[in-house]
Amino acid sequence: MRLLIRLLATAAALAVATAVVPGIELQAASVTSKVLTLIAVALIFGVVNAILKPILNIVGCAFYVLTLAGLRASCPCPGTSPDSGPRSGARSSWASWGGCSAS
Repeated sequence: MRLLIRLLATAAALAVATAVVPGIELQAASVTSKVLTLIAVALIFGVVNAILKPILNIVGCAFYVLTLAGLRASCPCPGTSPDSGPRSGARSSWASWGGCSAS
C-alpha cells in the first residue's frame, strides 16, 4: 500500500512539474496514455532511487568520517579532545570547545 501511495505521489509531482516548469512537456495522445506515462516514469524514478540510495548513503557516510577525521587531524591546538569541554575545566567557553582558537 505504501509503495502504491509513493508511486502515485511521484506521478502527481511529475504531472505538476510538466504543468509548471517550461521546457518539460508530456506529449501523449490521450489522458490515459499521459497517466500511464507518468506512472511509468514514477516507477523508473522509484527503481533508480531504490538502487542508488543505499550506495549514496554508504559513500556519504564515508565522507562524513573522512571529514571529521581530517578536521581532528588538522587541529594543532592542545586540549581539543571530547573530554576537554567547558565542563572539564580545560576551556572556559562553549565557543572554543572542540575547535581551534587563535589565542
